[in-house]
Amino acid sequence: MWACQPLQISSPVIRQSGVRAKVLQRSQTRVWGPQDFPAEIATRTQAQAQVYADEVSKRRGIDLFYLHPAPVGLQFEKGNAKAWLMSFPGTSRVQNDLNLELRALVSGSQTELNLNYSGPVTLGRLASLAQTLEKKTQALQSSDTFRFELISGLPGNGVTEAYGDFLEAQTRFLKSRFQARPFEFDDGPLIYAVHYAGQLQGFVFLNQRNRLILGERKYADLQSVVYVSTEREILASYTLVGFNPKTPDPLTPPAYTREDQDTLGSFFIYGEY
Repeated sequence: MWACQPLQISSPVIRQSGVRAKVLQRSQTRVWGPQDFPAEIATRTQAQAQVYADEVSKRRGIDLFYLHPAPVGLQFEKGNAKAWLMSFPGTSRVQNDLNLELRALVSGSQTELNLNYSGPVTLGRLASLAQTLEKKTQALQSSDTFRFELISGLPGNGVTEAYGDFLEAQTRFLKSRFQARPFEFDDGPLIYAVHYAGQLQGFVFLNQRNRLILGERKYADLQSVVYVSTEREILASYTLVGFNPKTPDPLTPPAYTREDQDTLGSFFIYGEY
């Protein structure tokens, strides 16, 4: 296991496909690539997330991971308030076939962090560790800011049904797009209620620990993020499709190809596909 130390890295690469964005989104919520996030927010959040990832790995006695400065995610905006949801990929510092999937929800001084492990080696030695973990740091928020609240139940009023219908459409698309075997998304997503100025705005569904299998040795780990309004509208969605190996080495960030597929949301494809 490597000790934590400054590392020289390359810049993240993102390639835009010929498919143009038509996903149903309100102007207050946008899907962003690595270059879109404010540098100060991305740098600060990555530093917090790296500390958290190291703490979890040390506590569980496994590899340390390098968290790549290449987040993709959402920006929430209303009035003068902004908040962000960022998905950070990570690679083991000793073996590039062990990966970390970390998500950060940031609003003012509030940061929510959760992570899970992925990659072929998690099927053996780390199978019991390939689970989602969650950490919460909470500070006082002013009345005109966003707030994320992890909930334990399912939203009512048809929100869960709208989310399920959306995932079914994504499942059909992914099977066709990659000529993959049939699969189903994990039925235990993390769900965050999104509040603004004390009013419920919608729910973010974070769905990870999914595997899209193409053949005997070819597969991708999937992460799906879907933002559903209280009126059951899909406001924004992105899916990370990471083929193994996801990065050639621990220091090289992923090279994303982004595809925007109408109402199915944005897909960030990376790794050896």
